[in-house]
Amino acid sequence: MIAIKARVDAWLGHFTMYRLILWVLAVLAAYSMVLNALGWLSFGLPEMVVHLVLCLGLTYASNRLMAMLFKVQPHSESSLITGLLLYFLFWPTELIPSVQVLDLAGVAVACVLASASKYVLAFRGRHIFNPAAAGAFIAGLTGLNIATWWAATPAMLWLLVPGVLLVLYRTLKVLMACTFFVVALSVVCAVLLRGGMSFGPALWQPIAQQPLLFFVGFMLTEPLTLPPRRWQQMVLAAVVALLFAVPYNVAGVANSPELALLIGNLLAFLVGQRGGIMLTFKGSRP
Repeated sequence: MIAIKARVDAWLGHFTMYRLILWVLAVLAAYSMVLNALGWLSFGLPEMVVHLVLCLGLTYASNRLMAMLFKVQPHSESSLITGLLLYFLFWPTELIPSVQVLDLAGVAVACVLASASKYVLAFRGRHIFNPAAAGAFIAGLTGLNIATWWAATPAMLWLLVPGVLLVLYRTLKVLMACTFFVVALSVVCAVLLRGGMSFGPALWQPIAQQPLLFFVGFMLTEPLTLPPRRWQQMVLAAVVALLFAVPYNVAGVANSPELALLIGNLLAFLVGQRGGIMLTFKGSRP
């Protein structure tokens, strides 16, 4: 068992955190198109390709533009990760029989705002809010488009589950993810049971048809928006799980995954974050 763990760690050690997440999301995007071609997803393949190109192109271009305006080095991998996340958050826009211009505009607004949030909503060089969640939430307020988190489909689970586990293991956030998952699953299951659903479907539906796994694997556990201490991360996971799972509507704003995450990001920021650490290379040895 120790030998297997050592081999896994050695293999994962070849990838930075950003590179691993980028590859996992890219594989999931390719897998989604395969599922669509097989008829397991209802989108048209041209719509999915256009949607993917739009999300990646706009986040990449707007990130470089913002970096130029703020006179900093752009982080291309981060922008591509944000684009892939938004690809899974918004429905691919219909192109036939006519292009849904407002839907496209909503996705475009989300992409640009996600990039801008990394620079505008930042403190000491670290963004306060998850960029994809911030872009999706603000785009929803405009009325142009709303996030649907369509990655939460049963067919996606075959690769989504191992992908999420790989990312959580690499980022050392398995315990935090389990805290969120147990709390959120328990609350959603209880709500469904109270609504008359039997136990089996009430347990399966949150896993297969709600974005619990995608949310915790790629959004909640983003290191840059977490509080520094482990116990704080556990508490944050439980609080966000409640905000994620408990239905509410305040002043016309209903609960959504992106809103739950943004509130969690704000709480983490108020708790305080450790400053960045600059390392100096001293040497190497076997």
